[in-house]
Amino acid sequence: MVQNTNDGLDGKLLSVGNARTGDVWITDFDRGMLTSLGAAINTVGDMYVINVPNVSPPPPSSGIVFDGVPVYFAFPDEAIDPKVLPSFVIRRDDIVPAMSRWHPGNQQYNIPAIGSRSVNVLNPRTGDVMATGFDTYEEKAQAVPFDILYTVQIRARYRNNLKVEAMQMLRFAMKRFPPYSTVYVRDSQDELRSYTAFMESPSALDTRIDVAGRETNFNLSIRVEAELDLNDPFVRKAMTSLPTINYTIP
Repeated sequence: MVQNTNDGLDGKLLSVGNARTGDVWITDFDRGMLTSLGAAINTVGDMYVINVPNVSPPPPSSGIVFDGVPVYFAFPDEAIDPKVLPSFVIRRDDIVPAMSRWHPGNQQYNIPAIGSRSVNVLNPRTGDVMATGFDTYEEKAQAVPFDILYTVQIRARYRNNLKVEAMQMLRFAMKRFPPYSTVYVRDSQDELRSYTAFMESPSALDTRIDVAGRETNFNLSIRVEAELDLNDPFVRKAMTSLPTINYTIP
């Protein structure tokens, strides 16, 4: 059903029962993991922090006064300053195509293209209107499904009696990411989307640098059923009239 129509001269978007959607990319899911964990921008310094109940922020570092537990995003081979504890570290470990969720031929949208004109398809014999539509349409294919694997690392230091705080941080993270959970992502049009996520396994890792500086770690492995937009939209012409055949009887 046609919702909005015009003659195409003003260049505005026309809509037929659907709307243009934004794109999602890897970095959108990275940001979605941060915000789904509950992270927000620190009031001083351009970084993410989380207010975890019963967990004190780390002392000031590099001129930054933390108003929560800092959250870092790191690639698998990137080192994080070990002095800032307690803290969360999120790492993107792997990106795997998930073609079991692929449905060839599916479309995200099929809408009248910008500048398209409304047309009526007439019966060539009676002149009655058989169909109403537009002369050009914009289409965008289904996004390609991927599984993105993340690790949420919880770090605290034993010498400050933060082993109990590490357990509080673990509980906080597991409440955000239970075995069956959701990651919220904003696309290129700032629309909020939700994607299913699964906890693969929680694990405990203790690093003994020395007795006084013992670090208590927990890791949560999260698998997100994601999708990535790898196809650009394209414009196609639509049928505007029925074909006619002229012939003579010999």
